[in-house]
Amino acid sequence: MKWTKNEKQILRDNYGHFSVKNMMVLLPGRTYRAIAVRANKLKLKSGFWVSFNENYFKEMGGAQDFIAGYLAADGCISDTGKGQKRLFFGAAEQDKDTIEYIKRELNYSGSLLIRKSKSFISPTTKKISHYQDHYYCRISSNTLCADLEKRYKIGPRKSLTLEYPDLKTDEEHINFISGVFIGDGYASTVKNERKKNSYYTRFNICSASKIYIKEISKQVLRLINYVGTNEYIQTKKLKGYNNIYYFCLSGKNAEDWIRLMLETGFNKVPERKWKKISIIENLDLIRHNMCWVKKEIKIIEDNYKNLGPVKIQELLPNRTYNSIIYKAGELDLTIQYPWIKKEIKIIEDNYKNLGPIKIQNLLPGRTYSSITQKASKLGLTK
Repeated sequence: MKWTKNEKQILRDNYGHFSVKNMMVLLPGRTYRAIAVRANKLKLKSGFWVSFNENYFKEMGGAQDFIAGYLAADGCISDTGKGQKRLFFGAAEQDKDTIEYIKRELNYSGSLLIRKSKSFISPTTKKISHYQDHYYCRISSNTLCADLEKRYKIGPRKSLTLEYPDLKTDEEHINFISGVFIGDGYASTVKNERKKNSYYTRFNICSASKIYIKEISKQVLRLINYVGTNEYIQTKKLKGYNNIYYFCLSGKNAEDWIRLMLETGFNKVPERKWKKISIIENLDLIRHNMCWVKKEIKIIEDNYKNLGPVKIQELLPNRTYNSIIYKAGELDLTIQYPWIKKEIKIIEDNYKNLGPIKIQNLLPGRTYSSITQKASKLGLTK
């Protein structure tokens, strides 16, 4: 069907402001492909239907340094081959808050794109596991990418060649490294095997660029007034891949740096890693909470079999789901749900043909191990 003058005018007026799917509402007789092809013939630019602040990185500041650090860790710049550069960044669902924050800072009007999760069978537990949904943002802008490359040395194919930017003040260094930490780092408290009821703090950042990780090490150690020659860099060799370099701090050095990030750094992102390390501000509280007290143990002993770990967690808000299950195991407390006739029949009818892994889909409340044990008692083999 031939395009009318009115349709062409609607396309010219709106194509740069709306997505192709929205254009289908304005042009009800046209398909997605027909609109895209006609726009190309009319030489209308695609991919610019969203608005954003492309001058965001013209100046350096707290938020800019922090976001640039995150993009250095978990972002990338690609060249489309048509003289157009594109910024891409994303995160798993548990870190979606970070992407939402960057989106707000850039005044990006579009919606986050999503890649749905997929199921897979864990090779160790033999259970069906799920990847998290992945949220990401794609922005085409030569100006934005050029400013990132000029001011923060973030360019295309950066993984192995990434360099540390030329930052001037201590605050700029802290903000930038805080962003890197959100993307490619972690902090935790670890049990000290040498001392009973003793724990120490650990801080790590990784990168495939040794020059880059060495500069991060240099700046962090300078900022915490470290005196010594150790760079605290470890190398991990992966078969078939490039080496990964880790900057690792532990004990008092890690505590000093984390406190510096929390007190000075631009840490306004409501992100799980900040929630995890924010309690390090009071390490005495951590050490107290790490050790199980008699009151907590009694709560588990009195209620675990009746309430289960989820309800117990409400009674022990400072304890994780996994730690409660682990402690219950140490106390020889287990929850055994009796097999009902319907479940037994499913195993008897399907075990030989489907096997334990697929049977788990039919019995979501049963583990791989419990299904195989029950099948064995019933005299069934695959």
